[in-house]
Amino acid sequence: MARETVHKDHPLQRHPRRARPAPPRSVVNHEALASCVAKSLTRIADTLASVEITAVLYPTEQMKLALAEIYAHMIRFFLRAQDWLTESSWMRALHSVTHPKELRYDDILQDITAATTHFQRLAVAASQAEQRDIHPRLKQQLTAAAGHQQINASAMYNTNTALTDLQFSSILNSLSNPPLDDPDKVLQQATFLRSRAALHRKATHDAFWLHPRFQTWSESSSSNLVMVQGTFSGRSAMRACLIDAIDAIRQANATALWALKTSDPAAVAPHSGASISSVELLKYLTAQALRLGGPPSTTTERTLALSCARFQTARGEREWIGLLAGSLASMGSKHVFIVVDVELLGREAAAGIAQCNETRGSSSDRFTLPESLKELFAQVKARAPGIVVKVLLVSYGSPLFRAISDVYREDVLLAGRPRPQRSRAAGRAAHGGLGIRRGQLRRKLGL
Repeated sequence: MARETVHKDHPLQRHPRRARPAPPRSVVNHEALASCVAKSLTRIADTLASVEITAVLYPTEQMKLALAEIYAHMIRFFLRAQDWLTESSWMRALHSVTHPKELRYDDILQDITAATTHFQRLAVAASQAEQRDIHPRLKQQLTAAAGHQQINASAMYNTNTALTDLQFSSILNSLSNPPLDDPDKVLQQATFLRSRAALHRKATHDAFWLHPRFQTWSESSSSNLVMVQGTFSGRSAMRACLIDAIDAIRQANATALWALKTSDPAAVAPHSGASISSVELLKYLTAQALRLGGPPSTTTERTLALSCARFQTARGEREWIGLLAGSLASMGSKHVFIVVDVELLGREAAAGIAQCNETRGSSSDRFTLPESLKELFAQVKARAPGIVVKVLLVSYGSPLFRAISDVYREDVLLAGRPRPQRSRAAGRAAHGGLGIRRGQLRRKLGL
């Protein structure tokens, strides 16, 4: 009893805390229903904004049907919400108990969500179909662009070719006034004179082509020079030998460049008198090399324009040696033979040879013909190592050869010793200009 008395006298028991009564069920349902209507209206507004844009982007029949279904469910929701708003307070209180939000709006909201999801899936499928249609169009456009690019590239290439041809023609025009006549015309005239002189030739000369130095020159696998010195009395035979050598080279489909002298004064241009300079000789040979080789296939418009300027401004022997080397390197022929009648050169070239001993090894920049040719070999080897250039110089009384120093004496072959005469008929039937068989000369030239 004492414990009970103390418990009853406890201060907490004197003023007990009263529990807060729970709100009525109708009030809770009414609050949830009002909140559901407000949130649903907001979601429907957001859904309408995205649905309308998608419907404009993909106006297909399926999209229209799906959009109509969404609108139908939304109208149903609006009608139910309107009914709820227009009810009296007592009816809303009653329906909040008998028709809570789960029974009144959840089914329509689920239908709206399902219809919206279906609509979005249709939009994704339409987007993929549109991308699928774009791919072939892009491929067609890429193909068309590639075709236009090829056409433009072809047009640019053709224009570059046309410009290159024009510039190459400009180079040939700068060489259009040679000191000698056309090489083919000169060769044809020399062949005619050889045939006419053969009827009156009384003697033949020693076969210099059998000399070991000549055989070494013809069989060499590198660029080389050989000089043959004859006599004035045997000039016709020496000229005939040059023609036979050119014929043998051309019959072997090798490249031949030549500068021949005929007894016809018209064969030499009037402005050059009876002889030409070494620069004019190099210029004449360069023109032949360009006509035979044509413009190189790898030459661009810019490089050919620079070459055109070099051809138009070249003056000295060194410059023309470089141009001749470039022309020979671009011909594409592995063997190039250059045959020159030194009697074409004038006294200035002979004077240059005479001063060779004085200038060789000194600081003088004077160029002589043998040094020019050796420089030509070096430049051709540097530009096109696979090309072999062989030069045959022939003279029959020119002061140029008599002035050659001992430095080049080893490159000179003497051809002037007379040989016993054979019968004219047998000689003409079997031999060429110097009693040489044409097939033998061709073999000695390494062809």
